[in-house]
This record gives sequence, structure tokens and C-alpha cells, in this order.
Amino acid sequence: MVGATVGTLEVSEVAVGRVTPGMVFIDDLRTSVGTVLVPKGFEVTEAFLERVRNFGPGILQERVRVSGAANRVHSR
Repeated sequence: MVGATVGTLEVSEVAVGRVTPGMVFIDDLRTSVGTVLVPKGFEVTEAFLERVRNFGPGILQERVRVSGAANRVHSR
């Protein structure tokens, strides 16, 4: 996990499989070939997590920058 604080915003880089509800994407979430699936600013929900589980390995980028409380960010 790589983290930094920007003002009062906690920014961390996490594996896509480790995002949790309430986290907000700092960057667009893209497929491995660059197609935008989720725009920056999107807040992770339970419904989103269910949909992401349907993607096979290697389809999504591996890591993404998110904001959220430090206790929601889990290292790999």
C-alpha cells in the first residue's frame, strides 16, 4: 500500500480487489487495454463490488488510487 495525505484527504493506492464501500476513486478505473469503466469521483458501493467480481483476472488494472478513511484501506 502506498499512501499520502492531501490536505485532509487520505489518498492510497490499493489493489482493485481490496476496495471497500465508501472509498472514492481518485483516478478513472480502466480495463487493462485502457477503456474507462468507472470515472474518477465514483464512490464504491456494495452493488459495484458485486459487479466487479464478475470480471475475470487480468481484465481490470491491478491497482487504483482511492480516498477514504485509513482504516478502510487494506494492504495486500
